[in-house]
Amino acid sequence: MSLISSFPKRLRESALDMVSLMDHSPGQGQYASEQSFREYVARSTNRSYAEIDDLLERKRRQAAAIPARIEYITRLAREARVAIATHDDDSVAKVEQWPSLGVTLCEFPTKIEAARKAHELGLAVCMGAPNVVRGQSSGGNLSATAAIQAGVTTVLCSDYYPTAMLSAIFTLEARGTATIPQATRLVTLNPAQAVGLGRDFGSLEVGKVADAILVKLDSQRVPLVMRMFVGGQECIARGGNSQRKSGTV
Repeated sequence: MSLISSFPKRLRESALDMVSLMDHSPGQGQYASEQSFREYVARSTNRSYAEIDDLLERKRRQAAAIPARIEYITRLAREARVAIATHDDDSVAKVEQWPSLGVTLCEFPTKIEAARKAHELGLAVCMGAPNVVRGQSSGGNLSATAAIQAGVTTVLCSDYYPTAMLSAIFTLEARGTATIPQATRLVTLNPAQAVGLGRDFGSLEVGKVADAILVKLDSQRVPLVMRMFVGGQECIARGGNSQRKSGTV
């Protein structure tokens, strides 16, 4: 069963909390040209040149069906009240179509003009925390720090390195890009609000679901989790020993 044909069933089973529209066709978003797509596939897989040629040809054939697929997926997601995100937007024109389709989150825009337009249209703009920590995009695209400084990025996600979310908070503070509270909201309350979960998650408030951690910076300014509370119970103490002590947050 293909992903498209199984999509309605997954929605009925409440198996999806968010849908992300990712067009990784050559010449779109992350891959500015067929050559860059070819180089990425060659670098990251063991495909031969002939196999990459076949993949490119299949991508070209599939491109014509993309608009109809987007309309179908977003319509079903809206009806099921599932959050919708887009991925690797690279132009103002592409971003402008999203609000009418129910999109609320713009993930990893590759160019600042796309990020600005998404922000202007009320979409939450999400960049990767590893991009912040590294100081640049691993693919040579938009700098997350630059987008935050421009005031157009309100959400950071783990992308390919989950622990970068914690490191990004202190990296932004050290660079003078954001205060600790401002940087913390990028990985807590803002993401929750962007996908419709802000009422129950994202901040320490009465009635909300929340875990809490106590963090210390080491001599190299690497954040270390000293204590962790989950469900009001301390489950990690300094040294990594599980204590399971009673506690409140």
